[in-house]
Amino acid sequence: MGGIQYELTENWVLSADYNWSRARTESTSTTPGFDAFFGVNPAISAGDIDLFRDVSQFPVDLSPFALRSPNNIVGPRDTVLTNFAVRASGPAFDMPYGPVNVSALLETREEILESSYNESYNFFSGAPGELDTFFVPERRQSTDSVYLEALIPLLFGSVDNPLLQSVELQLSARYDSYETESPASDASFLVGGRGELPTDPIETARNSFSSVDYTAGFRYVVSDDVLLRGSFGTGFLPPSVNQVFAQEDPSFFVTGTDPKRGGDPFFIRTNVRFGGNPDLEPEESESWSLGAIFTPRFLPGFRLSVDYSVVEKEGEILFPVNQQILDLEDVFPDRIRRAPLTPDDIAAGFTGGEIIFFDRTALNFARTKSTSLDIQLDQTIETDDYGDFRFYGLATKMSEFESQLTPDSEVIDSVGFDGGPLDWRLNAGLTWESPRGLWSLGWNAQYYHDYFVYTATASDFVVQQSTLRQGRADIPAETYHDFFAVYRFGTDSWLGEFFADSELRIGIQNAFDKKPSALPSFSPTDGRFSAYGDNRLRRFTVSLRKSF
Repeated sequence: MGGIQYELTENWVLSADYNWSRARTESTSTTPGFDAFFGVNPAISAGDIDLFRDVSQFPVDLSPFALRSPNNIVGPRDTVLTNFAVRASGPAFDMPYGPVNVSALLETREEILESSYNESYNFFSGAPGELDTFFVPERRQSTDSVYLEALIPLLFGSVDNPLLQSVELQLSARYDSYETESPASDASFLVGGRGELPTDPIETARNSFSSVDYTAGFRYVVSDDVLLRGSFGTGFLPPSVNQVFAQEDPSFFVTGTDPKRGGDPFFIRTNVRFGGNPDLEPEESESWSLGAIFTPRFLPGFRLSVDYSVVEKEGEILFPVNQQILDLEDVFPDRIRRAPLTPDDIAAGFTGGEIIFFDRTALNFARTKSTSLDIQLDQTIETDDYGDFRFYGLATKMSEFESQLTPDSEVIDSVGFDGGPLDWRLNAGLTWESPRGLWSLGWNAQYYHDYFVYTATASDFVVQQSTLRQGRADIPAETYHDFFAVYRFGTDSWLGEFFADSELRIGIQNAFDKKPSALPSFSPTDGRFSAYGDNRLRRFTVSLRKSF
């Protein structure tokens, strides 16, 4: 990491920055259980395991059939990021109310996910003590960008009209060129072990996209108490390097209700394709916002901002949930493959055979639209003898989050449903800093509005079953509280030179040990909790940061 800055003239500055970083991730996990397909079930059939006895008095030893731990190993996986940027800024020319300040940027960026290996247990292999090894090929994405921005003063200090203090216009344009390189088919390949490569050549697919996007905004200072602002912009976002490759697991769990098999809940293990999608298209968007900032002079330290935003996207990249794929199988027929109908299936009135392949990789939605209101309040009180106090509050009201999977499909608003945004989210807190700045104390609270236990696309049967399993139709609102204390050691620390210019922070998260709400499940192994809580419950953290 390095950079240089050079003053071309008294007001023009040229700078260049180069950044290089490498990050390594590695994870291990264990899927608990026993090998039923090739272990427990055959042993029962052969009479090696006797279940026709009082197992409370004569327990059955299933330990020989227990799955290996860990049985999922990912990585190590390295990500290399390189970025080089050149910036220039300064006044281009003068206007009646001041100079037009211009900023320009030239940037090139490359992200490389180096090849790695994963290991996982194959439930159909018949070897509970062994793991299959998969080679994950390298993937990369490069981006070249040009950005130009101008700040244009249209008015400053009107004497004739006290409600026209200043008006500033912001105009910007950006050109981006993206190129993504990834495996053309599978994201991983079965090999004999770590260090080995696939026997067949790996085909590489390259996707290239480019776009020109614009932003126009204004800043209108009505008075020292009121400021108005607004903007309109276009956006373009290609699939990331992590969104263009998929993974396949021949023995993955799938749950849901199958409309083609009587609508009954099911829990199966089958061949599942998940993750990204090499056929994804870029997202395109338009957004606009209007807002105001209030800083009344009669209330020192007070600030209130209100912003209303609308964002419309075409081709937004989203990951569908299982039930959406099942409900829209006729719209996306390639996402599910089934076995032929059996005579028993036909007699039961089923219109589809058992699922043998399930594709839940990312896809482009035809259209999404979100409308939100953001409110932020700050009040700071400074005192000489008792330190400084600050109260803050942030609230987001999501009015709508509409989506269409296809141009001809129904428009669905998922606000307040499982898997969708909440109706309200609030964050509030209070901090205190001692007069000398050595101590800080703080409290923060997070509020999450209630939401339905089922998705916005759920069938009447799923709504009924989810409500029955939950005991109510919604997940109640949740509130969590955190506390922290900070002590800053001065230059002449009483603990010695090592602690000089250091900061000790102690925190308590979820201080009242509130449990997150459990969500309904259609299988005993598919339990999950509200995404807004933390299963770790009350947590304590201690950190020490030193400045040099």
